[in-house]
Amino acid sequence: MRKLMTGSVFLFVFLFICATANATNITVSNWTNETDAIAAMNSWLTSLGGSTYTMLEDFETQAALLPGTDPGEDSYSFDGTATFEAVSGPGQGEMSFDKSAPKIGVMERDSVGADNFGRTLNWAETDSFFGQQYLDSGDVMEVILNHNLIDLKLDTLFFFMFDVADCNGTMSVFEDDGSASLFNIAGRPNGTITFVGLQADMGTYLEKISWNMDKATDGYGLDNFGRVAPVPEPSTMVLMGLGLVGLAGFGRKKFRK
Repeated sequence: MRKLMTGSVFLFVFLFICATANATNITVSNWTNETDAIAAMNSWLTSLGGSTYTMLEDFETQAALLPGTDPGEDSYSFDGTATFEAVSGPGQGEMSFDKSAPKIGVMERDSVGADNFGRTLNWAETDSFFGQQYLDSGDVMEVILNHNLIDLKLDTLFFFMFDVADCNGTMSVFEDDGSASLFNIAGRPNGTITFVGLQADMGTYLEKISWNMDKATDGYGLDNFGRVAPVPEPSTMVLMGLGLVGLAGFGRKKFRK
């Protein structure tokens, strides 16, 4: 009987660990202006015990591609390690870079004319946190940030999306192999800025992330991918503390002399 109980407890613990091993904590919020979207990011950072971040990719150093002058690209490097890839469903809308093949592009804000702000309707006009460039889906139905993302060992990741599902489409965001949906967005108004914060389960890292839109005429923009600034490990903090104590003692000894 005792063996049976012990085995049952072990099985329960094993199943619990397996069920929670790849869990990802998700924060998603939609805003109508840049100020509130940035405030949501700061609130998320604070909730994780930090107030600083490291920007991984803001697309400001990428070559901008204007619609009609270039057919777009198949992929864009992310921090020189992982890549954004246009993998399926060529876009058919006005913002599409190539209606015969999946293509994405780095756009400049307001680059498509005064009457069409692309995915950046609610960007600030000056001194914008989001800069002047962003990654545009070109109405591609699936874009992925591939498995090389795990090489960056990210336990946290945040990013912003623009004009998601503003043409009555539904956006589904997946992690890893696409077997589990992180969240869905449907029917957001034009100009919506969406903040997304992801935190991997303890001891794990984020892997492939994919953005899936169910309409080839409903695109979106992606910008400002960052992570929470790493907190010093306990051993590092102990060594730092010992060093400060040593310096204090040395100074005190010198003062007595």
